Amino acid sequence: MFLMVNMFGILAKPRWLCFVLLWLLSAAIVAACGGASEPAYGHQVILQGAAQLVCSQECFDRGQCGLVPGTEDRMVLVGWPDTPSATPRQFALLSGTQVSIAAEPQLVSLLLRQDPNARENVHFYLVTVPERNNAPGWVGGWCLQSP
Repeated sequence: MFLMVNMFGILAKPRWLCFVLLWLLSAAIVAACGGASEPAYGHQVILQGAAQLVCSQECFDRGQCGLVPGTEDRMVLVGWPDTPSATPRQFALLSGTQVSIAAEPQLVSLLLRQDPNARENVHFYLVTVPERNNAPGWVGGWCLQSP
């Protein structure tokens, strides 16, 4: 009987330890599988469905977004729906605005400001903006990310 009591006393501690280890392992698996991942940008991969406007460094460097004067807010410029282009601009929306990608992206070749002899190919996306009654407009891939 003494042996059985000791045996149960010894086994009782590993049970709670096993429970804690199992919980930590489960948390690690959930974090690895469903944890936050880096967003995909529209100039790196082809986006589909829902997306989010973002004033990324690449977007800013190309003059497609900037700070709202007197605030810390960033605005992203959206072009007219007739042709994929960086200019002219139709309206500006806050970085973080949710949009829907309405069509396959169009690959556009642009001249670089830094070197007039160099060109850059970038995907432009026709998006609709739910908060503006689904108004359509073109946005450079640098300014879009997966939600």
